[in-house]
Amino acid sequence: MKSKVRPSHPGELIQEILNNTGVTQVALAKALGVSRQTVSEVVRQRRPVSPDLSIRLSRVFPIQTPDLWLRMQLAVDIWDAEHAHSDEYLKIRPLKGCVAV
Repeated sequence: MKSKVRPSHPGELIQEILNNTGVTQVALAKALGVSRQTVSEVVRQRRPVSPDLSIRLSRVFPIQTPDLWLRMQLAVDIWDAEHAHSDEYLKIRPLKGCVAV
């Protein structure tokens, strides 16, 4: 494990944007073409940002690319997995004769 601090979930950035612009979750959901519940669950960090949603977000917030949204989500997913299964991962060793290319 590398970091003890969980990376920022994309929902945190979305909430910050909404707070700074005064846009509501309902208005964002309409602009994205998704349900208000979807936006709410992402903002509350109960739902991951999917490739589809990352494209939609990049269309609504053109300064942010789909890659940014997905990299943020991937960082959270990896951190969560590392912390949920750290004991198991410590037991895994490289196969004999296998080297990194």
